[in-house]
Amino acid sequence: MVDLDLNYGFKLPGVERAELQFNVTNLLDEEYFGNISSGTAHAAPSGDGFYSHRRDRAPSIGARSRFDF
Repeated sequence: MVDLDLNYGFKLPGVERAELQFNVTNLLDEEYFGNISSGTAHAAPSGDGFYSHRRDRAPSIGARSRFDF
């Protein structure tokens, strides 16, 4: 699985530092194991192990700033 994380920091008037962030989980949209259990009683009451396949691409964006006081 390939993830992408980009972060760009810059200055603005009255702002000590500003950042923009862009992330994509599973950039290539590949199938992968999402959960894997060893079969303990807590995880699966039957005692059997289990796993699940995942194939979801998840983009996200964010912004952060630190102001001068």
